[in-house]
Amino acid sequence: GYKKELIINTLGYEYDGLKISYIFNSQYKETNSSFSMWLARDYVTSSFIVMNGDTLIDERYLDRIINEESDSSVLIDLFFTKFTFEDLKVSIDSDFKVNNIGKDILLTEKTYGSPAIYKFQNESVKLLFELIEENFIKKDSLKSLLSRAIQIFSSKYKVIAISIEESIFWID
Repeated sequence: GYKKELIINTLGYEYDGLKISYIFNSQYKETNSSFSMWLARDYVTSSFIVMNGDTLIDERYLDRIINEESDSSVLIDLFFTKFTFEDLKVSIDSDFKVNNIGKDILLTEKTYGSPAIYKFQNESVKLLFELIEENFIKKDSLKSLLSRAIQIFSSKYKVIAISIEESIFWID
C-alpha cells in the first residue's frame, strides 16, 4: 500500500509487546478501502479498530471506543455539524443508534461529523466481512469505500455512535 515502508520502518513487527502483521493491498490503485479491509479477514477474528492512517485524535476518545461494549460502533463528534462534501457524516436516533452513515447522506438535525473510527467485535466481525464479500467482492465492485460497507452494515445491524462530548481537535 501507500508508503508501506515508512509505516513498517516506524513500527516494525512488534510494538509495545504486541506482534504486528502487515497485509498489503497490491491492487490499491484499482481498489479501495472495502477491498483492503476484506484482505485482512483471515487475520481479524475477535475485535478490531478501523481508522485511517492519517487520522489524528486525542487518545481519550480512542480509549472510549476501545472500551465500548457494543458489537459495532463508530465515533462521532457532537460539535461537528457544518459539513463539506468530503466529510463523513453519521445520522443517529435518540438512543445513539446509527441510522445512516456516509459522505453523501441526507442531513437531519441528528447528523454529526465523524473521524471515521470504527470498532467491531464478537459476531459483528464475521458479519462485516461477509457483507463486504457479498456486496463488493463477488460483484466485482472493488472501488467501494469502507464507509459504504458500514452504511449497508448499519442498515442491517445495530451500530452505536460513541460521542465526543467536548470540542476537541481531530483531523481525518
